[in-house]
Amino acid sequence: MIRKIQTNRDLSFVFIPKAFMELLGLQKGQKVDVRVVDEKIVIAPVLENRQVTRTDASQPTPS
Repeated sequence: MIRKIQTNRDLSFVFIPKAFMELLGLQKGQKVDVRVVDEKIVIAPVLENRQVTRTDASQPTPS
C-alpha cells in the first residue's frame, strides 16, 4: 500500500514499499509524480527539468 506521510505547501512524502520501487525502477529519495487517473494510481519519476515522463498520451500534462 502507498501511504501519504507528510504534506506541506509544495511537497508531499509518500511511502512506497521496496518491492514496488524495484518494479518501477525507482531509487530511495527520488522525486516522483503521484496522481490518480481513472481510479488508478500513476507514479512517474520526475526528471531534473521538472518534466514528468509519460507513456500514455491521454494523461493530462502538468501545469
